[in-house]
Amino acid sequence: MTESIDPFSFCCRRYRLTPARIGMLRFLVEGYDGILFLRTIEARVAVVELSWSPSCAADAEKILAALSIELDMVAEEKS
Repeated sequence: MTESIDPFSFCCRRYRLTPARIGMLRFLVEGYDGILFLRTIEARVAVVELSWSPSCAADAEKILAALSIELDMVAEEKS
């Protein structure tokens, strides 16, 4: 039996980075054409939320790992 994926449930994770890098992050995320979606939570302290569909999880995790290194993004602990 195949496990079905709910198309309306998204995975998401919050990251903190340098405020000056939000623009670059947005530019890079847009280049991945619908795999990741970016939302700025707090611009002053540079907290962003990245979300993705469960069907894109493998690609999204690889992209997030690379972006974390490139832009010094730190995942925030879930509260």
